[in-house]
Amino acid sequence: MKHKPIILFSFFVFLVLSTVLYVFQPSADSCLDIDSTGYDRIGQYFAQTGCLDDPHNSGQATVQTVGYHFFVGLFYRLFGHRFWPIIWFQVLLTLCSCLLVFKIARLFFDARVAALSILFCSFNLGFLVYPQFLLAEALTLFLILFSLYRYILFWQSQKYSHLVQAGIVGGLSLLIKPSAALFLGFAALYLLFFYRPQRLRTFFLFSLCFMMPVFGYLTYNKVRYGYFNLAPMKSLNMYHVFLSKVIARVDNVSVQQAEEKIPRFNASNSLDERGWDGARKLFWQYAVQHPFSCFFVWAQNVSKTLFGLFSTQLKLLLSQDVTGGDVSFFKCSGCLWLRVCQYVAGGAQHWSVLWVAIFEAVWTVLRYFLVLLAFIFLLLCKKYRLAFFCFGFIVALSVVTGFDGCCRYRNLFEPILVILSSFSLVSLYTLLQGKGRLKFCEKIFEGDAL
Repeated sequence: MKHKPIILFSFFVFLVLSTVLYVFQPSADSCLDIDSTGYDRIGQYFAQTGCLDDPHNSGQATVQTVGYHFFVGLFYRLFGHRFWPIIWFQVLLTLCSCLLVFKIARLFFDARVAALSILFCSFNLGFLVYPQFLLAEALTLFLILFSLYRYILFWQSQKYSHLVQAGIVGGLSLLIKPSAALFLGFAALYLLFFYRPQRLRTFFLFSLCFMMPVFGYLTYNKVRYGYFNLAPMKSLNMYHVFLSKVIARVDNVSVQQAEEKIPRFNASNSLDERGWDGARKLFWQYAVQHPFSCFFVWAQNVSKTLFGLFSTQLKLLLSQDVTGGDVSFFKCSGCLWLRVCQYVAGGAQHWSVLWVAIFEAVWTVLRYFLVLLAFIFLLLCKKYRLAFFCFGFIVALSVVTGFDGCCRYRNLFEPILVILSSFSLVSLYTLLQGKGRLKFCEKIFEGDAL
């Protein structure tokens, strides 16, 4: 392989940096974030009893889908209550994700873009930091990327086995985190509108495959708990997390005060949607009477996902004095520039972490400029379908985070941002060599998938 040295170098850099992060964690439980305590508790309970219930709420379905709890529990059964086997398995999973980014970029573009993409992955702070936490991001990222790779490979090979694999693995990712639900729907519609031969067959086959794991999980909940429902998380996010922010904005009160105005869940089973009737009624009152406030809060949360810095999670990992939610742009005061400075510098207890945060902030701005430029290049080269697909991937995985945005959610569509920024840089270099537009388009789109 022509670019094998750059792949091996990227792997080496990624493993070295991951080792550095692991070694410099101040304590064994530095890997625990706010959501981690639930994963840890239910994982321990599963390892001891074989039951995926929350011991704090016995007999009730867990708030989230139990895919990652099951994953954690398996490791606890094999290695005992130790975090390091999970952390290093997640590091290896993310290494595989980096290789998948290379393969996906190679299907779209030429080898130069693919090589630059995997090099960027080796330094990507999100890819480096999140495997160090007891969080579902690394496993979800791998499943989504594997599904995406097989999906794109289907377009090139037209082998239905690739489409079946893409659908099933994509459906399995929903049992870890349902983040890709909107994207899978978009991918199915993309087949319906753009796949010429037997479009209905491919649409229904892909839809059936990614719904199979979900239907199996729904059936499990029906048999076990009596309700054909995925998890309480969706309603909790909408009728508590998101609604409290809307009420806080409309009524000019704190989020804590707004939460007190929301009727509490009132049902004996956590999967019974009737328990949300009071909160749901209040939600629709605000949605109808204050639609612009709802839109503003949703857009503000999506902006957290798009522009939040992974270095905030790095500060949490390397400091015992920083907890989840401490470093937030929207908690800062003053003018825009002062708030940015406070956000970048906040929680950085060592000069090296501060410089990483500053570099990431600058790169975030530059990277979005490169992504915008990439879409312009795609349109100039008349790669309309590819541009639409990449845009749809980003939108589908970002807009669903509007209930409560966080930079952590961007990790799932970060690979496409990496690929597009790499494509933009290679395109600029190619054009500076004096290539005409037609020669440039022919040269850089060697993969030509989609």
